[in-house]
Amino acid sequence: MRLFDSWAEDPHDLEKKCVYLAGEPRSVMITDQIKTLPLHLKRTLYACIKLLDRDKKDVRVTVRDVFEEYEMLTAEVNTYCVSLSKVTNYIKELELLGFLKCTYIRKDVGRLSVITYVVI
Repeated sequence: MRLFDSWAEDPHDLEKKCVYLAGEPRSVMITDQIKTLPLHLKRTLYACIKLLDRDKKDVRVTVRDVFEEYEMLTAEVNTYCVSLSKVTNYIKELELLGFLKCTYIRKDVGRLSVITYVVI
């Protein structure tokens, strides 16, 4: 969003601004993005990080696992919990934002999403 500041009216200033933003560390950009996420999206992301942070190799984290961890997190802070379908939509949104990488396995009834790793 800083790219569209009012002082960058001259094309040369705009190029300098783009170079400045490209030189910004990735961790700073990710931190800025996480700060703007809604509360339940943050909790869903935290649940994914917590589940994938185990020392096991080839951990398969499903949407159901994330939802159960999410329920525990909301119970700890005594807030309301959203439904499983909403958490599934949050996981898809986090994947679109680039925070998660998911693989989709086709099952008889529907698709099972397996979260492979967190990009952060």
